[in-house]
This record gives sequence, structure tokens and C-alpha cells, in this order.
Amino acid sequence: MSSSSDAHSVHISGGRVVAGNIGGSGNNGQINGPVDLSGGADTDQLAALLADLRAELGRLRSQLDAAPDSAADVDDVLHDLADPEPDIPAATTRWERLRRRIPEPFQNLDTIQQIVGLLEQVRGLAS
Repeated sequence: MSSSSDAHSVHISGGRVVAGNIGGSGNNGQINGPVDLSGGADTDQLAALLADLRAELGRLRSQLDAAPDSAADVDDVLHDLADPEPDIPAATTRWERLRRRIPEPFQNLDTIQQIVGLLEQVRGLAS
């Protein structure tokens, strides 16, 4: 049997919640009490990986700033990974284009390998 505090709370886990007028005359609902929006371990892991990926991309941007004539623009990828709803497919496409524009001396940086690994993990969790 649930306690009285459980009777007045709402717990939503995972996915997206959409409210709307489906076959009714209006939205007159109301939620009273605390609302816990938790997405579970995958969501937490994805958020952590995205934070690590953004940090590595920031590090790469700093390294590329030292390269004369670099046409690589890390900000495009960072923009696609911005909260609240990162666009993983767009970021992946931009990263592939960006990687081709990175000057040859920078192609072997550990940062690039980190980004490739993190992006693969992010894509795996987001799919």
C-alpha cells in the first residue's frame, strides 16, 4: 500500500511526455505535488557523455586556434550538441565534414581519437 505522500506525487521516467487535446474539449488537467522527471541510467550516461564530448570539442577548438589557415570550425558541431535537445545525427555529419578540414599535422591528436570514441558512444545511446 502506498503512503499518503506517494498518493500526491507524480513520477515520470524515461522518454518524452506530450500533453495535448486528443479527442477532448480542452486541457484542464492539473498536477498537484512534487513531480520527479528522471530518465534513468541511460539518460544520465548520455548527458555525461555529451558533456565530455563538448569538453573535448572545446579542447580541439583551442588546439586548432593555433593552426594557421585552418578552415575547421568546431563551433558548428558544438551548436548541434547544445542543450536542451542535441541533434546527434546533425552533429555526426558536421563532425565528419569538420574532420576532413582539420590540417594534417593535427589529424593524430589524442583529442580527435577521444571525440571519435565519445561520438560513437553517444550515437549508440541515442539510437
